[in-house]
Amino acid sequence: MVILFITSGLEPGRDGVGDYTRLLAAECIRQGHSSLLMSLNDPYVSQPTESLERIDEVSIPTLRIPEIFSWERKTALAVEFRARYSIDWISLQFVLYGFHFKGIVRNKAPYFEQIIGEYPLHVMFHETWIGTGKKPPLKHRIVGPIQRYYIQKLFRRLKPRLVTTSNLFYVSHLQGIGFSAVETPLFSNITPTPMDGDRDIPPTLIQAKICDEQGHHPDYYVGLFFGALYPEWKAEPFMSLFASALKKSGRRPCLISAGRPGGHGTAVLKELQAQYGDAVKFIVLGECTSRQVSSLMHMADFGLAATPWYLLGKSSTTATMLDHGLPVVVTNYDFQPVTANSRPDDPLLHRCDASLEDKLWAGLPRRPVRRSIDALAKKLTGLFAESAPTTQI
Repeated sequence: MVILFITSGLEPGRDGVGDYTRLLAAECIRQGHSSLLMSLNDPYVSQPTESLERIDEVSIPTLRIPEIFSWERKTALAVEFRARYSIDWISLQFVLYGFHFKGIVRNKAPYFEQIIGEYPLHVMFHETWIGTGKKPPLKHRIVGPIQRYYIQKLFRRLKPRLVTTSNLFYVSHLQGIGFSAVETPLFSNITPTPMDGDRDIPPTLIQAKICDEQGHHPDYYVGLFFGALYPEWKAEPFMSLFASALKKSGRRPCLISAGRPGGHGTAVLKELQAQYGDAVKFIVLGECTSRQVSSLMHMADFGLAATPWYLLGKSSTTATMLDHGLPVVVTNYDFQPVTANSRPDDPLLHRCDASLEDKLWAGLPRRPVRRSIDALAKKLTGLFAESAPTTQI
């Protein structure tokens, strides 16, 4: 089948949903289908950019439409591109803030209707609306219902044939506005390098004598932050448990931050260094190549998830760690919605509770590398083939 994947942006390494969409489209091709890519609101191009994108050794016809264009012009370009191909499905990879800086998709329905046309529509909700977690800020409680109203209004008109989302908490959200959604957790946005291959260890770690060129670190017990740190992330009780466990082991505790931590995350890392720097070695690497990140995940003893337990399914960082076989410590698990668990329990996921200290001391077991993208692409195209009836609202 021929699938047109549509998202807001497609800049490699700068748009998480764009990276997800690019890799999924490539995997569908590897499984015998045909894929096309389109970004409708791309902030990284100033003119319409059409190309054959090379992604994981496959080529994909791609159109990127600038954010600065009017929606009338975007729609005309999108319809013209779509009309050149015999499409079986359109897959809209939907992220609110990718289409509006406040996440409010007001007045977008007529444009999306023209772009989708009469083709069967799949919508993957990478996010729903804000203001629904544990003690959300007042601003989120005000904006969230507005976002919800316009999401419902938009998709009532688009009538998607299939709806998916990354976790059961969002499944319950979508049920509340009339959509029956299928849970499809995320996969790694970084292809794992071979476990027994050469490593690409950032030179900073070697210079600091944390490890050697192959990532061996017998003197240190290494935890890894990857990507953004969010306001809900709390240092305690994890930091105290980590330091205490390592006193028993004879190895020094080390925490490495790789990638872009975000404005809040940068402040958090500085606070951690100031408060715990005497007990824990901190290394802030900043942006790394995909190969370096994969090498770090092979090297580290465990990863740290900043995402709450009930939303782990939406965390591409957690998915990347799990696909690398890296144990993940989840520090934020005290709020559990009554609607659903976050995802099936995975033996690599560890809550930061009273048992964690002994687990860290004994060493958290790994598992072999996996490619969960294979199973997801197969599941998604299988759902397309089943052609579920149109959702009624």
